[in-house]
Amino acid sequence: MQHRSSFKKRLLSQVISAGLLASATTSAMAADFVLVGNQISWNKGAVSGTATIDSGGNASTISLVNTSNSSTLPNVTFSLEDYASTSDTYSLGIYMEVNSDSGNNQVEMSLGTVRVTTVNGSITSVAMVSNSGDAHYRPVEVNAQKVSGGSTLNLSASFAAKANMISNPAGNQNQVTIQVDNVISALSGNNGLFDDIIERFASNGDYSYHIGIQHINSTTGNAEIGTYDDNNDFTASNVGAPSITLGTPNLSSKFSSATYITGEFNIVDTLPDSGGSTGGGGSGSGGESVVDDQTLNEIEEDNAELNNAVEDALNNGGDVPAAVVTQTKDAVEKSASAIKKITDVINGGGTVDQGNLLQAARRITETVITATKVINNSSSDTSEVEETTRQAVDNLVAAVNNLQDREVELNDVEKEVFNDVLENLAPSVSGLTEKSQTEDDVKAQSDKLKQLTEANNALGVAASDEAQQAVADATQQIQKRLLEVKNGTLVTDEQVQDEFTNNDEFREDAVEIAPPRPNQGFVRPIETLTNLGSSFDLIRNDAVTLNAVRADLSQDLSALLGINAEFLVITQMILGVQTPVIAPEYTSADNRVIAAATEADSTFDIAIDDETALVTVTLPGEKYVARLVSSKTVPVTDQPAFYFRANGNAMLVGNGVAYELAPAPASRLAFTQAALAMSFPSTLRDNGSFYLKLSDTDRFSGTFAYDNLTGLSPAECGEVSFATPTTAVNTADYAFTMNCADNDISQRIVPFVDAVDFRASVAGFDLSASIDRSTGFITIAGIGKLKPSFFVEPANDAETAFHTANKDSFGLAYMGEDVNNDGKLDYKVISETGVQVLYAAD
Repeated sequence: MQHRSSFKKRLLSQVISAGLLASATTSAMAADFVLVGNQISWNKGAVSGTATIDSGGNASTISLVNTSNSSTLPNVTFSLEDYASTSDTYSLGIYMEVNSDSGNNQVEMSLGTVRVTTVNGSITSVAMVSNSGDAHYRPVEVNAQKVSGGSTLNLSASFAAKANMISNPAGNQNQVTIQVDNVISALSGNNGLFDDIIERFASNGDYSYHIGIQHINSTTGNAEIGTYDDNNDFTASNVGAPSITLGTPNLSSKFSSATYITGEFNIVDTLPDSGGSTGGGGSGSGGESVVDDQTLNEIEEDNAELNNAVEDALNNGGDVPAAVVTQTKDAVEKSASAIKKITDVINGGGTVDQGNLLQAARRITETVITATKVINNSSSDTSEVEETTRQAVDNLVAAVNNLQDREVELNDVEKEVFNDVLENLAPSVSGLTEKSQTEDDVKAQSDKLKQLTEANNALGVAASDEAQQAVADATQQIQKRLLEVKNGTLVTDEQVQDEFTNNDEFREDAVEIAPPRPNQGFVRPIETLTNLGSSFDLIRNDAVTLNAVRADLSQDLSALLGINAEFLVITQMILGVQTPVIAPEYTSADNRVIAAATEADSTFDIAIDDETALVTVTLPGEKYVARLVSSKTVPVTDQPAFYFRANGNAMLVGNGVAYELAPAPASRLAFTQAALAMSFPSTLRDNGSFYLKLSDTDRFSGTFAYDNLTGLSPAECGEVSFATPTTAVNTADYAFTMNCADNDISQRIVPFVDAVDFRASVAGFDLSASIDRSTGFITIAGIGKLKPSFFVEPANDAETAFHTANKDSFGLAYMGEDVNNDGKLDYKVISETGVQVLYAAD
């Protein structure tokens, strides 16, 4: 959750970024000092650039990207040279002034004293004077002014200078790094009023600055800042002294004979194409910028003021007063209007520039996270705030989904911004569920979080630690609220844990509503499979099959990335082995990550195949192959545990994470190749089942069974063949069999319901459906056991008419009929895409 301290730090870092030339140039000026190349290199996150100072002392304009809450703050690195070739020690006072071009905001600062030592022109040390007993010590002094709403706010403050504001690496003394993150730490948090004023310099806009150096206690001439030309001739800067007016007394007397450089910087959402090295800073999406800079600035300024007002209220009694509720209402309405403009363009078929969309989303999520605090912490009427906040969240999710739908490529800066959006929006969604009064509303809010993490994973964003934690916290809060709504009373975390452990219904619901965990690391699956063909002779030269396999594996490989080790640890804990061996790299033989028993009386092996995304568990006399289909946050329990989900998948739970495993083919590659050889392309579903496209209108829907595959080596399966069922369609043994040609391994394929929303649809009738993947049986309380057909066929006229008249909110209709004439009532599941029979079983 974004508290005031982190909120302030981000904004303050922007102005220090803007003024980084100030710290840089002034920390090195003595005698005839120049910056080597007349340049300064600076970096802020993924963006880097260079400013060049001309002979008159005017620095080229720098563009800074207004990005994120990241704790990675900008630092400056440059090299110094003393053209006077002096041997001396210089104490230099540093002055920095920044003005907004609007004239509304100004800050004037004396940034302490920097001591520079030279020997025959070579710099031997550079250090900040931080000892207040030193004769040349100066504190950091700040005079600032903010003009807003017709009123003027002034501040004068003093802070202690810190030694760690400057670093000077041994062996390269003329290279100086201004540790701007430490400058920020010294300035922010000491004076909240200063923080409030300085925020204004973080908004998008144009700013000018002056930087000056004053040789303290100089009696014969002054140290000068300047440049050198192609003939290596030094030219002192002739920039005139700025008008130093703020504060009483002002700082002008401390810089009476200073020399200055001047320049401008711009704070923007994306760098111009010519703006130096962006590290992927420009979006280049070619879409329309819908929300203008002025609106974005206003939203950001409103957010800062609102955040402070809300935090003050929470710190002084905890109840947000009516006046702040009104302030929140105004702020959230402005933000809701901005994001609606974006979704209106999208809904109208237009394309929104992805940088503009994300920068607007970042600011708007800052509004809604504060609004949810107000909603949940005020005794005043917040109904209007809640309604507008819900609308804003809906449109934010829709906007983010549009990026996923467009399959855009995000650059590094945009990925940082996306992390901010996710980090802010996750607690906003869970905050809204605090007001939910029905299970349906809790699930509706949770679905928004699902969409966000799915978009994160689809867009290839490696979620930051903060974003991952925000999603985990929000998920557990939503699960807790779901139990409260079910029970009609507030519950403790311990009660949630107990219900998750012992209550099958709640456990199922808690896992069902949980979003997938955001990727911790991301490698596009196509890149991870470059050697796939060489691993298996069967399909090495079959480009069509290789491409199909790559497509099928995309989801599973993404799910595995970054969690192999933690998954193996949880698995071995469940199996009772206390000291697993986890291979640090894949074995050279078959690219597996392995955990193995180390105790003499324990024999097991867990392997994750990096190329096929299969998990193999080997026990004495048993071997099972599965796909890891999801990793979700769940309530933390006392002990790791193993469960079967209602959809038939296995689930391993530990350390607040549930890993869901679906049975998989003995040889995934051979299965895919065999299906394609029959012209039946296969598609894997999120729930672990699959379907084959038999024609434009007919499908085969099935799942592999949990069969013991002892003796199996997937690479030695060879080609596969299929045997058809020989028993009645409603019996447990009704299954196809896949046989490996190179060994005697056989694996059953049982039918699986084709409609993805089948279980949710059944729940709409206050019924529950559980699936047995070893037999294919579906058990529905009050109805009995049903066995699906493998085949989904087109609806006839009567079935189509029945569907039109009786379909539910999931688009499914259930038509009762004794299809196989055995005297039992079967059910046809009719959807828009076909009909599948569920046969009544014994």
